[in-house]
Amino acid sequence: MSSSGDKKTSGIVVDGQERVIKANREEIEKRVHEKYAAELASATGLFRRWAVRRKIRREIEDALEEIAPKGALY
Repeated sequence: MSSSGDKKTSGIVVDGQERVIKANREEIEKRVHEKYAAELASATGLFRRWAVRRKIRREIEDALEEIAPKGALY
């Protein structure tokens, strides 16, 4: 029996998605930036650098969405 008597809890937390993202964001950003470091360094011109940075942001967002999908219960 738990110390809270007969109360049952779901174990779901309100800010679960944010916690998962916060716990993993730094590692994902580091990995993705390392993956595109050479491409970004060799990108010439404003548009090309912008395109590589956009690709990096998109990959980070996709990875975070994969590990912490919207609408999931945490």
